[in-house]
Amino acid sequence: MNKPDLFQNWMARARADLKVAEDESAVFEPEYNVVCFLYRQFVEKYLKAFLIANDRDFKKTHSIEYLLSLCLEIDREFEKYYVEEVVALTQCSVEARYPDNYIVIDKKYIEKVKPSVDGLKRLIESKLAPLRGKR
Repeated sequence: MNKPDLFQNWMARARADLKVAEDESAVFEPEYNVVCFLYRQFVEKYLKAFLIANDRDFKKTHSIEYLLSLCLEIDREFEKYYVEEVVALTQCSVEARYPDNYIVIDKKYIEKVKPSVDGLKRLIESKLAPLRGKR
C-alpha cells in the first residue's frame, strides 16, 4: 500500500474509533473500559498517521510511549502529551480487556484522559494541515 493510502486509512480508522468512544460516552451507562480502549486506539492510530505523513518509519507496535517518542523527534510540541494520562492509555490495550488482566476504568479516569486526547488530536491536525498541500 502506498503512503498516502496508508495515511488516509490510519486517519479514517482513528476518527471512527474516536466517534464510537464519544458516542459510548454519551449513553446513560457508558462502558468506560470500552471508551478507554477506543481512546487508546485513536491515539495510537493518529500518532502513526502523523509519523507516516512525516516519512518516519516505526516498528509494529501498540506502545503509545514509543510512538510519542518518535513524534517528539520530529516536533518538540509533543512533549506536553508525554504525560502520565496519555502514556497510561497503553493500559487500556487489548490485553487489559481479557479476564485475567481486566482493569476497571471509571468516569473519573476518562475525565482525566479526555483533555489530553482532545489536545493531542488538535496538535496532530494542526501539524498535518500544512503537509496536506504537499500531497
